[in-house]
Amino acid sequence: MGYSGSIVVARAPRLLGMQDGVQGVGPQHNLLRELGDGWQMLESVSRTPSPDLAGVSAAVAASTGWPALSLDVIDADCAAMCAATPGWAGPLTHLWDVRRPCPSYHHQPAGEPPPVLREPDEVVVELVAWAQTAGLRPAPDRLLELISPPGGGADRDRLFALVTAVGVERIGPPRPWSVPVRSWPLSRVVIGGSS
Repeated sequence: MGYSGSIVVARAPRLLGMQDGVQGVGPQHNLLRELGDGWQMLESVSRTPSPDLAGVSAAVAASTGWPALSLDVIDADCAAMCAATPGWAGPLTHLWDVRRPCPSYHHQPAGEPPPVLREPDEVVVELVAWAQTAGLRPAPDRLLELISPPGGGADRDRLFALVTAVGVERIGPPRPWSVPVRSWPLSRVVIGGSS
């Protein structure tokens, strides 16, 4: 089983795990990483198969006043993404083959439309505009390289590469106070694991 979870990238005045709007990706925030200049990346485990990424991105952008980017990964196979700025949320987009519907997963909450079929160039234009609105310096060629190939899965390294390509300074190590909720003894309480 590969990497699964939700990622929210935003610039927040306080810890991103405490920011209004992030609750939509699930109650289990695992790791918080600093990205430089106030930007943070929160990794969470969702209790629902597909969180409402458009709702999360829009809510976080509204509460911080800065653009927000949300991704949800399923078993390192593929992901869905949604970018938002205050007052605007982009379409739900399937990664990595943005041109075709996902053959395996739904990627949307019940009753919501599936990811929009798009061209790689269109997704890159959206991410570059999002990054520029955020005051970041994106790498359009790297974004196109990451968005274009349909194969390769959605492992953590590829997702982190996408986050750095939108222009954040770095992806730092997890904050030292991050709680290891998947490890014993907390796993018994939080996720019903055993010792």
